[in-house]
Amino acid sequence: MPTLFHDLRYALRQLRKSPGFAVVSVLTLALGIGANTAIFTVVNAALLRSLPYHDPGRLVYLGETRSGAQYQKMEFSYPDFVDFRDQNHSFSGVGGYSPVNATYLGPEGAEPVLATVVSSNFFEMLGVAPIQGRSFAPNADLAGGERTAILTYGGWQARFGGDPNVLGKSVTINGVPRTVVGVLPASFLFAPSRFSEFYLPLGVSGWRLRRNAHWILGVGRLGPGVNLERAQAEASTIASQLATEYPDSNPGVGIAMTPLREELVGTVRPILLVLMAAVVAVLLITCSNLAGLQLARCVTRQKEIAVRSALGATRSQVVRLLLTESLVASTVGGVAGVSLAYAALPLLAAALPSDQQAIMPFLRHLEIDKAVLGFTAAVTIGSGIVFGLVPALQAARPDVHEALQDGQRATAGALRHRLRDGLVVAQVAMAIVLLVSAGVLAKSLRKLVRVDPGFRVAHLLTFATSLVPQRYRDEAQQIAFERNLRERLQALPGVKSAATVSTLPLGNAGGTSRFVIGGHPRVLADEYEANTRQISPGYFGTMGVPLRAGRFFDEHDDAKAPHVAIINQTLADLLFAGRDPIGQRIDYTYTKDHDIWQIVGVVGDENLGQLDRKPTPVVYEPYAQDPNYFMGVVIRTEGDPAIADAVRSLMHDLDSGVPLGSLTSMERIVADSPSVAMRRYPAYLIGAFALLALILATLGVYGLLAYVVAQRTRELGIRLALGAKRIDLLRLVVGQGMKLALAGVLIGGIGAVASGRFLATLLYAVRPTDAAILASTAALLMLVALLASYIPARRAASIEPMVALRSE
Repeated sequence: MPTLFHDLRYALRQLRKSPGFAVVSVLTLALGIGANTAIFTVVNAALLRSLPYHDPGRLVYLGETRSGAQYQKMEFSYPDFVDFRDQNHSFSGVGGYSPVNATYLGPEGAEPVLATVVSSNFFEMLGVAPIQGRSFAPNADLAGGERTAILTYGGWQARFGGDPNVLGKSVTINGVPRTVVGVLPASFLFAPSRFSEFYLPLGVSGWRLRRNAHWILGVGRLGPGVNLERAQAEASTIASQLATEYPDSNPGVGIAMTPLREELVGTVRPILLVLMAAVVAVLLITCSNLAGLQLARCVTRQKEIAVRSALGATRSQVVRLLLTESLVASTVGGVAGVSLAYAALPLLAAALPSDQQAIMPFLRHLEIDKAVLGFTAAVTIGSGIVFGLVPALQAARPDVHEALQDGQRATAGALRHRLRDGLVVAQVAMAIVLLVSAGVLAKSLRKLVRVDPGFRVAHLLTFATSLVPQRYRDEAQQIAFERNLRERLQALPGVKSAATVSTLPLGNAGGTSRFVIGGHPRVLADEYEANTRQISPGYFGTMGVPLRAGRFFDEHDDAKAPHVAIINQTLADLLFAGRDPIGQRIDYTYTKDHDIWQIVGVVGDENLGQLDRKPTPVVYEPYAQDPNYFMGVVIRTEGDPAIADAVRSLMHDLDSGVPLGSLTSMERIVADSPSVAMRRYPAYLIGAFALLALILATLGVYGLLAYVVAQRTRELGIRLALGAKRIDLLRLVVGQGMKLALAGVLIGGIGAVASGRFLATLLYAVRPTDAAILASTAALLMLVALLASYIPARRAASIEPMVALRSE
């Protein structure tokens, strides 16, 4: 122990004697370790940290599938859910849930909120107990049961200020007064239900009881000793039995299950793993850079090390001493890196794609916990060993006789030269991999944001609202409110047109319906499926969606008129290739009676879901013929007028009990759409890491050549004295740098091609091995290496022979 303290004191003295080396080492390590700590914090929260439920590893996400259909993944119908829940023996509990948009009537009027309806056993199945009150009663699943609500911790704080006497108080949601019967713990966040403030009983009634109405998702807890394969086999058997028993609604319907964590993080895992690989590469470049500096520094300390060896120091003692210096530098860098990570975490959380913040809300509270600190400690120690061990081993076997000769200049052996050269090549190679990755991600993002969404984005504002069912039970009331809203919006200064739609574009494609063409006789095997949207007259003109055939809806397509429909081009191509769709009839099959809608128009494809996917089939219906409580509003403006206050005032005058969602530009919706946001996050971060890698690699090339020139001053002076031209020395030094850069570029190019497959899931319309990006990145590295080589080469060419010879 006394020896260790002695080595520590000596290491600190050496770092104080070399402040330049100490500062460079600490700052470089702080950047590398800080980046690794910050990204690992996200990885730990998303992929490693236990979900906030009892024994979460046994929780399974459940849903239905339909083989051979346009839409293969879907929710359960309630009867299917009940049958599976009651007939299976693989799960100790099965709960159901469905996130819903709701209206909360508070002291300041109506507000849009997110709520989740759940089965009565939902919280018991997850193993979560309220911190106050109780869970739902068993009779709460069907209509007529208790009208109660359970608050999330956040909802309790936001709506009641954490009132300890909240139990028994009333909250009005969707016009229904409900009694608060419980408060959930702060640690509880059920990711699929996003940022819900309220949990409500299922209260199933009406169309939700139909076997062909799919709207509820499931979560099950595997029973003792049951694995996923056994549970899936039993689920397939149950699905087959239901298909046989209900041939009209369940043909081809299966039951799919995945571990709950896999369902939550499946889309974000590739992003996080790519980011983790990128920061590890930056750290390795950092260590390579510092190892090169340490090798150069050890050459100047040959005499000191030789004296120690001559006085009896063993090789292991010398290695321990030099390695202690590296570990001290890395420890200080690690502490600084943790501080940088603390500062970076809020920025990382804010930059997460909005949809990932929604399905993984626990990422909103990133923290550097014990696991992260343990990782950082391992990285810190590992970094100190990586950049310090090889230089220490090389320095620990000096030529004592040569090093102790008076006036003998310290020199580096051939092995050290090769080691330094290899470290520079490794830095350039890893920089190439990161730069190519950043390049293809940036190109992919650029192509994606230029995708035509099927409508004009500029000067288009949107907001969402919903009617309270208890206040607008009659369809005539719903239709009157919608028409009045449109007319008053269109009268606002600066507004060209306004329209409504049941589901806004690029947020969610909305529900689907199944139908046959023709109407009679019905052949269910010939069913098709499409997204259905209810729109007002003027919607397509407001959005800028072109008419391909037929006509748009107008005010005459009201509740008294025959049912009419407009389909998009994708559905027209699917159903009527080579035929005229105008006049054809759609017959919805969700009821036993015929439900006929005649096609009167075909419009261009607008993207409802994600820009990186093909448009889905869509059937549009007039709002007046199929009104909906929920509606999105689109407003086309002359320019960019400030109409937010006018819209709020208008909505308050129409009905203060109708909530107003945030007024958002379509440009913002496109920028925040999942497909764009999921690519922007890694593109920006890897771009930053690639820039850092480029800077470090440039410094590596420059540092090596500057050191070589300083070491070879006498040799270069002799070359000049013997008649060498200065341009020859310039070529000599630049050539050495370019050889190293070329070797790094070749190795890095191979590495970039090999690693490209890991980026494939994040790319859109770009190959991971894009030749143009590979070539331009290689050219950039060679140019940077040329510039980094030129400065020490110019210094070498300016050496005066007599000055160089006298220096010895």
